[in-house]
Amino acid sequence: MLVYLGLGSNLGNRMSNIVSALIFLKNQLQLLNVSSLYESAPWGHKEQPDFFNCVCVIDCVMNPYDLLKKVKQIERNIGRKKDVYKWGPRVIDIDILLYDDEILNSYS
Repeated sequence: MLVYLGLGSNLGNRMSNIVSALIFLKNQLQLLNVSSLYESAPWGHKEQPDFFNCVCVIDCVMNPYDLLKKVKQIERNIGRKKDVYKWGPRVIDIDILLYDDEILNSYS
């Protein structure tokens, strides 16, 4: 099943953080494709550095909840700490954007 993940970083070496996340994804899941890297302004809390972002596609056999656990572990491995506040700065953020045609709401 094709799954689309959004990656973002606005702390530290943003490009290195994204590359590290992609390496973890490649080593632990079947990474199929990666978009170009782009820069975007923060959303929500605007007084923080701009983000580097990309989207990647993986072929995934895990259910969405196990995948969420996996990407949260990858975030921790790269150095993401518990968020101080919603939409704040972060070393790495990996979001599940599309998981087949399922609609799930999770804020973990």
